[in-house]
Amino acid sequence: MKKTFWDFCAPIYDFFESINGDTYRKMVKTVADLTPAGSTVLEAACGTAEIGIAVSKKAKSVVCIDISEDMLKIAGRKIRKQRINNITLSKRSIYETKEPDGAFDTVIAAQVLHLLDDPQKAADELYRITEKRLILPLALTKNLTDKSKFLITLYKIVGFSPKLEFDYEDYKNFIVSLGFEKVKFIKIDGAFSISIAVIDK
Repeated sequence: MKKTFWDFCAPIYDFFESINGDTYRKMVKTVADLTPAGSTVLEAACGTAEIGIAVSKKAKSVVCIDISEDMLKIAGRKIRKQRINNITLSKRSIYETKEPDGAFDTVIAAQVLHLLDDPQKAADELYRITEKRLILPLALTKNLTDKSKFLITLYKIVGFSPKLEFDYEDYKNFIVSLGFEKVKFIKIDGAFSISIAVIDK
C-alpha cells in the first residue's frame, strides 16, 4: 500500500508537536476540559491520538480516526502502554466518517483544517455527526515572530505544507465563513499561538 506523507512523518510527529511545548500541552488540556464528562467522542485526523488519550480520561468512549496507518499504529502503542480501554482506532477520511447524523456528543479535529483541499466539506461532515459540541483547534502560522518563522521552516523541511495560514482574526472569520454561528474562540499564546473554535449545537 502506498505510503502517505503522514505515514512517513509519523515517527517524528510527537517531536514536532512538542516544539510548541507548553502551548501545545495547554491546548490538549483545554480541549479535554471543553469535553463534557461522559461524552461519546470522535477525534478526526487524530495523528498519534494525544488529544484522544487526554479526552479518554473523562469521556465515555473515544473513536480516533486518521488516514495514516502508521500514525494509528503509534497511537495504538501509546494506548496499550497506558492501558486505556475506551479508545477505538479506525482508518477513515475526515471527509467520509461513515457515521450517522449526530453520532457523537463531541467531535474534535485539531490542526487539520488548514491542510485540506476542501475544508468546507470536512467541516460539514464533522458538524453533521456532532450532537452537541464541535471543537476545532488550529495553530496560527501567519504574522509570526522570527523565532516562530524559523520553526515553521523546520516543519516545511519535513514536508509540512499548509493550504491556508491564519492569524487570530483570520481564523475567526474563516470559521464563520464555513457557516458556523454558535461559536466561541479561545486563544492560547505561544511560539505558535493556537486558537480553539468551540461550536455548540
